[in-house]
Amino acid sequence: MAKFRPLKKLKKWFSRDKVPSRKPPRQTFLGKMKKDLDPRTLLNLLPGKKNYRLRRDGLDFNVRRFTSDRYVIDETLRHRDYGNLVREGDTIIDLGANIGSFSADASRKAKKVVAYEPDKSNYKQLEKNLQLNNIGNVETHREAVSNSTGKRTFYTSAINKGTSSFYKRKWLLTAYEHLFGNKEDKVDCTTLDRIVHKAGDVDLLKMDVEGAEYDILLNTGKETLGHIKRIVMEYHPTAGDGHGPEELSKYLEDNGFAVDINQSKPYKAIFGKKEGVLYAEKE
Repeated sequence: MAKFRPLKKLKKWFSRDKVPSRKPPRQTFLGKMKKDLDPRTLLNLLPGKKNYRLRRDGLDFNVRRFTSDRYVIDETLRHRDYGNLVREGDTIIDLGANIGSFSADASRKAKKVVAYEPDKSNYKQLEKNLQLNNIGNVETHREAVSNSTGKRTFYTSAINKGTSSFYKRKWLLTAYEHLFGNKEDKVDCTTLDRIVHKAGDVDLLKMDVEGAEYDILLNTGKETLGHIKRIVMEYHPTAGDGHGPEELSKYLEDNGFAVDINQSKPYKAIFGKKEGVLYAEKE
């Protein structure tokens, strides 16, 4: 009896490699949770718990609930806002280390990372996260970096822990910070001249200092900049003083750097936040 050929052809067609659909598969809630959180610590999300553990790119972080910690970590390790500029054996300065996502990531390749974070609460999280990942090549300082040494008023938020700054923010969406409690603190300040003098040659300078980048860089001498090979930094609006990324770009170019500016993300531009990332490298 002859075989029924159409069934054989149909079976063969279904066994072929198919062209994948352009539409990504729907991700379930549990799938997202498994991807985002360490399964062993899901119980930390229960009411009454202040912190929980988050795993990103092979690193564990102690995250404060109802703060911007998770966003800051994703900015560094998922979206790679600072690029992939760390090279084997680098000496790195991290200004505005926050809770340590950049420093922890950079430590895996770098010879040494020197991290500065003035916010007391952030600094505690920074040290916890370094200990959590058994990182021993990051040196931490609870100091702000400015154009001079001494004490200076520093504004911190109870929720948006990524916006601690020398400047009071006035744009609309930070109104909730005032509802939940802004605090003023006096912090110790150092300068980039002093930091580089102590560190020696710096392969990469990373800066996320919420508007203080103008005070820092524009008052840093040519000799100091001559010891820095690469810079990656966020630029921010400040308290109506007219500073902008073009000013930073010109100053760095005058001091021998090639500069590239990545303009603000659209959602920030909508609310008047002229922010972005600036890359500079010695020519």
